[in-house]
Amino acid sequence: MYQQKGSMGARVGALLLDGLFLWIIWGLVLILIPDLFALLATFGAFLYYGIFEGSSMHATPGKRICGLIVVDEARQPI
Repeated sequence: MYQQKGSMGARVGALLLDGLFLWIIWGLVLILIPDLFALLATFGAFLYYGIFEGSSMHATPGKRICGLIVVDEARQPI
């Protein structure tokens, strides 16, 4: 179904965008709930990627902006 792999530029762009989004989220968490910051910082990235890539979007916001989705070995959306 999906034949073309994402370019290196799109992948790096998605990584940078997702890093920016996570940085903003962690900044807000640190300000609003400083006691939970260490716990959320440990598991937050796993939740961020897992929730978005496992959703019907099939991509994190950064990947979606760059036109990428996550697929399995058979090139089907996960």
